[in-house]
Amino acid sequence: LEGGTRGALVFDQDEDVTAIGVFAQGQTELGGGVELSIGARYDRVEFDVDDDFIANGDESGDEIFDEFSPAVSLMWSPSPLFHLYGRFSTSFETPTTTEFANPSGGGGFNSSLDPQTAKAYELGAKGLLPGRLRYELVLYHVDVDDELVPFELASMPGRTFFRNAGSSTRRGVEAAVAAELAPGLTSTVSYTWSDLRFDRYRTPAGRFDGNRIPGAPRNQLFAELAYSHPWGFRAVWDALYVGHVHLNDANTAKEGSSLVSNLRLSWTLRKGPWEVTPFVGVNNLFDRAYSSNLRINAFGGRYFEPAPDRSLYGGVGVRLEFGEARDPQGEADLGRALSRALQRVASRPTRGGAIR
Repeated sequence: LEGGTRGALVFDQDEDVTAIGVFAQGQTELGGGVELSIGARYDRVEFDVDDDFIANGDESGDEIFDEFSPAVSLMWSPSPLFHLYGRFSTSFETPTTTEFANPSGGGGFNSSLDPQTAKAYELGAKGLLPGRLRYELVLYHVDVDDELVPFELASMPGRTFFRNAGSSTRRGVEAAVAAELAPGLTSTVSYTWSDLRFDRYRTPAGRFDGNRIPGAPRNQLFAELAYSHPWGFRAVWDALYVGHVHLNDANTAKEGSSLVSNLRLSWTLRKGPWEVTPFVGVNNLFDRAYSSNLRINAFGGRYFEPAPDRSLYGGVGVRLEFGEARDPQGEADLGRALSRALQRVASRPTRGGAIR
């Protein structure tokens, strides 16, 4: 579009992606409460583009990537209440067709873009303590080659392209605790500390060795308090704190920290196999100003996409059961709460925290 008016055709191509993956995993008991797991995956991904706009030349072509990714882990469980584990894994991530966009402005693929690969090391412990308290602690270190980094160009503002960083390192700690404070009342707290840096990264704009990877906060803290009454009433309050985030490779711009809270109320009514749940909720309960999305390395300082102000929503959920047994409340609720906490902290929509 040119000033809101449809202009001349400048781009027309058909893109096809064919992916084949083969995966195998096995595990065995070594004795003494030790379990060994070994897995491997082979991927072959082919990108094919057929350029139908040949006024500026035919840029049809294809790109083929393949990778073998092994993984191995050990878990020691001296009792059902405690588990200690270590894991080594590798990963392989190709660019998407959108990330393959050609920064030269023409069609075809960005032939200089390679997949990113990673080697990850984890050490963790999880268990259940007396008083119905469940915990999990994880230390991780990830070495990444050819990390995919977004950027924009002054000649095409608003479009996002990608390039490879030579190498980077990600390390951090994740911790979560879920406790039953009283019958029906559970509390969950999780914290993530991250140190994500470029080891070797040079672009036409400069050298960024040692800089923090943009888009990933150093500190995140999530807390949730949930109450469930036997009559079906449920209330959930949560809050997410996100520390400041660097917004460009040079680390010269950043988003300040934010603390956002949400509240949800529901009432579940059961009649035979039917279950009806009316609910109402408030997002951004205290009407804080923050960004729901950040554009990394955006041209002209346009990094921020503001989040909505305080908003109210509601609805009704309907469920029909076909004879399956419901999960018992106690320990299953604690497990779900712990899993929710770790997922919520990891859900920040930035590429900076994507590899784990």
